[in-house]
Amino acid sequence: MKSNAKCKMQNAKLMNLRTYNSQEGIVLIVSLLLLLVATVVGITALSTSTTNVMMSGNQRLNEINFSGADSGVSVSVPVINNTAFYMAVSSIYTPELNPLVPYPDDFVDEIGGSLVMDNDDALTNPDLTFPIGGITVNVDIDY
Repeated sequence: MKSNAKCKMQNAKLMNLRTYNSQEGIVLIVSLLLLLVATVVGITALSTSTTNVMMSGNQRLNEINFSGADSGVSVSVPVINNTAFYMAVSSIYTPELNPLVPYPDDFVDEIGGSLVMDNDDALTNPDLTFPIGGITVNVDIDY
């Protein structure tokens, strides 16, 4: 009987040893899965932060361009009023005295209404041009 009990004990030790040995591969698989999850989380965080940086850059450009357009309106109103009242460009707005605000030759005609629509635009031949905040604002004025 003792040999039978001894044999059972040895079999139980061998079974425990086999079970223990078979679990060593699980640690490798679990660690690889955790590494994969950490990699996916890192890539997602990197992608999200890149998208946020691009969105904030676009928002900044939007605000700069809006400020430029708004300043174009603010600068244009007194120039138009002055030119329409005197039917001439005031000496304070001439390019010789104020090089920030050049005019084409037909500016007075555009303001007065004798030249209702001309072929200029804000990109190729602007009526007003001035730098503000690091950007150049071009304004086209048509009657």
